[in-house]
Amino acid sequence: DADNNPPTFDPSGWSSEITLFCETNSQAQDRCTRAEINLLDHFEDADPGQELILAVYDDEARDSDDHFGMVINVGMNGMAIYNPVSMFFYDIDIATWTLENVVFVATDTYGSKINSAPITFTVVGLEFQITPPEDDMVPSGGVAVFTGIGLPGKTVSVTISGNNVNNTLVGADSTWSLGIPASRIDGSATPVFKYGGNSFESADYTISVGGSGGGGLGMGTIILILLVLIAAIGGFVYFFVELEDEEDEEFDGTSEVKEEAEEDAYAWAKEVYAEPGIREEPPPEPESRLQKHDEHPGWLWDPDEAEWVPDPDHSDA
Repeated sequence: DADNNPPTFDPSGWSSEITLFCETNSQAQDRCTRAEINLLDHFEDADPGQELILAVYDDEARDSDDHFGMVINVGMNGMAIYNPVSMFFYDIDIATWTLENVVFVATDTYGSKINSAPITFTVVGLEFQITPPEDDMVPSGGVAVFTGIGLPGKTVSVTISGNNVNNTLVGADSTWSLGIPASRIDGSATPVFKYGGNSFESADYTISVGGSGGGGLGMGTIILILLVLIAAIGGFVYFFVELEDEEDEEFDGTSEVKEEAEEDAYAWAKEVYAEPGIREEPPPEPESRLQKHDEHPGWLWDPDEAEWVPDPDHSDA
């Protein structure tokens, strides 16, 4: 029809790639995320009353896109949906579930067509993972944060001793983060995580409540502190012994000087008495008790013994 306006494609907001995730260790029908695109947000017909026929374009020059139209469902409402699980019937290897350069086509009542820009649906396989905090000691009033990987949109919950503690949803990028308050830990505890109907428990997840500081001290940190303390004590002992030896040497030297000083303390007095012209007088001899009488020449009277004794100084000449 000459008055017919062909459909148009608006690339505004159109993605060139959408990443999807699938659990590699699951056979559940919901083990993959799905891609949903509203094609009517991008295709339009200017003619009133026209209804567009939307479909996956099959390029006859390509063989790789032959099954695209069978695994991507395009509804009458314009929603295009790709669930990677649908590829399981063609190949069980998740690595082959990625669809590259998918093109959609819109056709109006008169057969006029317009193609979309290509888009790639990238499928990434994953397994549920739990990563405990680097420090297993939780400060009083703090929170132990566990992180991990899972299927976007699924719930991750944690319990301690059978009591629910917290839960979270896996983000669109397949990562999750969940905190366990120290107030829910009695001394130490091994939390149990639940995901996809399964429970996950390990001694690696055990956490304990530490002090009230800004962070707990892990075993590695405690060992490091002990090594530093031992080294400090060793250095102190070595310094103390060296100082004591030096003090002993100084004390010995001081003692020798002191002894020399004591020996010379009276040297001045010796020097004074040793000067010429000054002599020490000998002590006087005691007076003799013997008495001399003229009438008894050559004899001396000893009053103590009441007798006469010879006079050693008498001479008969």
